[in-house]
Amino acid sequence: SEFILAKSPTPILLDGGFGKGGTDALCLWAYLQCELYPNNLVLLGREHYTDLADSTMRSFFGLPYVQKTERTWNEGRATYRHHNGSEILFRHLDEDAGLKNLNLGAVGIDQAEEIQPERFDLLLGRLRRPHASRQYRLTANPNGHDWLWQLFYGDGADLTEAEGVVG
Repeated sequence: SEFILAKSPTPILLDGGFGKGGTDALCLWAYLQCELYPNNLVLLGREHYTDLADSTMRSFFGLPYVQKTERTWNEGRATYRHHNGSEILFRHLDEDAGLKNLNLGAVGIDQAEEIQPERFDLLLGRLRRPHASRQYRLTANPNGHDWLWQLFYGDGADLTEAEGVVG
């Protein structure tokens, strides 16, 4: 609940072993970003589209209050439309194409250890939508002393445990 409900705009990482419920928590957080901020634009991403479709999108549409209908789901754009005008863009992150011109209100990355740190930075720069939380949430499984570890835990970490780590 701390990961989902924290109000801080500082990026927050939920890390831990397989099966920790990170994807479900991320999806619930994204849904709440739509509910709380009308006309919001949220990006939920994962490195490869097949993993995004098989895991993240499936978890999102498994939430009890989310319905996949003609009104709420645009298959061609992989976009969920909330009743208040907010949208969630489900995007793969293995290339920059389609990410550079977005004006986002929130970003969620599932399995962030899979992406390049440049994608993290690019999306951080796209958080500029007015009347939105501008929150950034990440889930990950430990992957040694990679860029996420350096960012959140390493010597001289940009984000300290108190500021941005849950898990």
